[in-house]
Amino acid sequence: MKIFISKIALLLFMLLGANVCYANDNISVQTLSITPGESCEIVILFNGESYSGMYSGCQFDLTIPEKLSVATSKKGKLNIVNSSEITSGDVVASSHSFTVSVKDNVCSFRVTSLSADDFVKKSGVLCKLKVTAADDIPAGNVAVSVSNIWLTASGAHITDNVDESTSETVAVGGATVKIASSGYTVVCNEKALDFSSVSDVTAVYAVSKASATSATLKEIESKKVPANTGVIVEGTASATAFVPFAEGSVDAVSPNVLVGVNEAKALAANEGYILIGGKFLICEAGTLPAHKAYLPASAIAGAKATELVFDFDTVVTGINEVQADSADNSPVYNLNGARVSNLQKGVYVKNGRKFIVK
Repeated sequence: MKIFISKIALLLFMLLGANVCYANDNISVQTLSITPGESCEIVILFNGESYSGMYSGCQFDLTIPEKLSVATSKKGKLNIVNSSEITSGDVVASSHSFTVSVKDNVCSFRVTSLSADDFVKKSGVLCKLKVTAADDIPAGNVAVSVSNIWLTASGAHITDNVDESTSETVAVGGATVKIASSGYTVVCNEKALDFSSVSDVTAVYAVSKASATSATLKEIESKKVPANTGVIVEGTASATAFVPFAEGSVDAVSPNVLVGVNEAKALAANEGYILIGGKFLICEAGTLPAHKAYLPASAIAGAKATELVFDFDTVVTGINEVQADSADNSPVYNLNGARVSNLQKGVYVKNGRKFIVK
């Protein structure tokens, strides 16, 4: 009797549960950088937190730009068992197999469980695919997209075309930097970056020190950042900028208490401060995305506040210099981007330049 009921339940699940789209459950790709003539990995991310159960498999198409290639066998297929071109992430167990069929610039993935096991985690890295850039691939941002996504549980498709397509940019010969609506973001990269010619970037900072209430920002005058170095970038709010790799040697940034990460990093609660809305907030337990940076709580001695405001390490010659230009009626903004008229003590921005009222 129990067996009969369970079969009915499974049948109902397959009939009623099929083609149900769970909000935010998706497959996406992570921003990456690549140098012409070299190889890198496209990181494929999985998110299945909206579904109360656990997924056991998926299938999707990954479209890569021309002049990016994947090494395949004569039959145009890759398999995780016998290929170094693809590696599994932390979402799946060893009981899952990967098959990738490559035709032109479309890679069709199929991830299945050999024993109907669910994914180990509801979100994380699904797999990494190795791609190689041609020597003559042009510099700039190009798109990589994921489409035709199906997610599977208990042998039945429960999501049908989760999204028409999700896309991310590949930065050829540089990195893609997305500036938040606050006008700030944190950046780190495996290679040195040169922000000096990027129109959407007005300043690049290291964090020279931190106290219980503030983080001191020291501007990097050259706007060139060494490899594996976390920095704060200030620029046009909500802009997406292409930042070229720096040529030649780049001076080290010191002192700098920011810690940059080139792979996603799990942070424990109160382990550090993350940049949100133009200030540092103490973090809850979670994962810091790749190519970002955080301020470790260990950099602050003694008692610590839940948020740290910016303290700009700049040379101040006096407020009289600003007042002397009486003919300039340009608006003045605070560091949160709000226009102000009654200036109190603090740091303000006018005509794209900061000044301090003491």
